[in-house]
Amino acid sequence: MNLKLLIPVGLLALCIGLVIHLPAPVASGWVETQIPGLRLTGVSGDVFTGRAQYVGINDITLEDVRWQFSPMGLLLGRADINLKMSTDTGSVSADVSHSVLGNTRLQNVNGNASLSWLGGLAGYRFVPMDGLLNLQDVSADIEAQNLLHAKGQAVINNANWLLFKPPITFGSFKAALGSKGEVNSLEVIDSDGPLQVQGGVRMGANRGYVVDIRMRARAGADQRLKKILDQLGKADTEGWYKIDERGRL
Repeated sequence: MNLKLLIPVGLLALCIGLVIHLPAPVASGWVETQIPGLRLTGVSGDVFTGRAQYVGINDITLEDVRWQFSPMGLLLGRADINLKMSTDTGSVSADVSHSVLGNTRLQNVNGNASLSWLGGLAGYRFVPMDGLLNLQDVSADIEAQNLLHAKGQAVINNANWLLFKPPITFGSFKAALGSKGEVNSLEVIDSDGPLQVQGGVRMGANRGYVVDIRMRARAGADQRLKKILDQLGKADTEGWYKIDERGRL
């Protein structure tokens, strides 16, 4: 065997071995310097399979974040990572792929969390509606913070309006994410409970959006729910209250 060939092959194997077994706490310090606003606490494991007790991104803090990094994606110019984080009701997991061109793809997003917990992540001290959000096989393509394509389902169970004592029960809702051309949509496909909802939201590539939703109280619903709907305006002959808005984010 050619000894001159063995030397670079051996050096390459050594470098790969050092990277694979590089402790995650060591690597996290470098990562924090590369991503403004990122804070990693309680890091353990190695570069490819690790865990952080807390991950802070600006004003957002995530708990018990685990990752598995696939080095094969680097050969194609992208970073492929499986992420899983704890929520107040369970966990959320996703396959994340980020290319050198700045494009991000989310796949197999599954899990659940309460609306109040998600509102806290977004910086809200109080969210008037609570319930359990369940994400089912959601995927999305993001480029320069613009949503290009999305699909999957989102279900909200046991939604309650908290501004009244006792809270007003809304029920459960199922919506489908979809894309057609440059338009992404979130359409309600089913609702069960006191509040019946139809319609959805559409958003174009220019960040323009259209909200076309109609709601009405089902028979036997709490009278307080009907009073809330009256604040939306006058109902049509079938009892539907419409929300029709257009704008740009």
